[in-house]
Amino acid sequence: MKRWPVGVLRVLPLSFAAFLAERDRCRDRTHRSNDRVLRDAFIENTDRRYDHVSQELERAIAGQPLEPAVVTVMALRLSGSARESERPGRSGAAPIMAATLRGDLGFLKTMPFTGRKTYRAVMKKATMARAVQVTRRLTRPTRSLKRLTRRVKKHLEKHSTRQLHFHPLQIACDLYVYGLVHVRDASDCPLAIGSERGMKWVRQDSPGATVKGLAELLERPAHSVQTGLCGYDKYRRYTRDGIPAKKLRSYTTRRDAPAV
Repeated sequence: MKRWPVGVLRVLPLSFAAFLAERDRCRDRTHRSNDRVLRDAFIENTDRRYDHVSQELERAIAGQPLEPAVVTVMALRLSGSARESERPGRSGAAPIMAATLRGDLGFLKTMPFTGRKTYRAVMKKATMARAVQVTRRLTRPTRSLKRLTRRVKKHLEKHSTRQLHFHPLQIACDLYVYGLVHVRDASDCPLAIGSERGMKWVRQDSPGATVKGLAELLERPAHSVQTGLCGYDKYRRYTRDGIPAKKLRSYTTRRDAPAV
């Protein structure tokens, strides 16, 4: 079921640049956006570092040896929904980091996987425990984020029976953003499925737009633009079609919802 808050009329959607700026303002919980979708729907942050789970990951790997930190990144992103990792005992960064520091990769075979569609596990637990083994080739410096993503993809697909698209990019961005792998030029970030759809919306107004070009124009890191494009796809679809009930913030479904 999709619904619009009572009394709201359809309006023209924000441009990508305006969307990023307004979504950043919405990080302040006291800010009540005039845009109904950004106000009433759950939309991803515009930068992975703003996400509470990424912040948890950053805290867990800070100052730790390279190999356990890389294992933690890969295991967190492959084991299920990173967004549920704050639950005690779930597949969060802190317990994975603790297990890898003591050399206990058997932990990966027993920890719970979550069922969220985006981060749904892509391989069996026993297989994943082998896939997250770190090789020297995986962590050596590379020329670009695209090359690093291909390297991670090739490494993981030795252990997976399916082609991987979303997970290698998320892992590659983590390895770069948190300083685990040196990338000489991170200005050209590849796109995942959601961000590809977001780019199609952008190109309706700016044919030929690229991640690198948008990053330069908006003065944002390319990996942040990639993340923002994924959110922009949802924003444009929700603006056009209505917000899915499961994506509505709780106050919009209550009878005492504030006046719009």
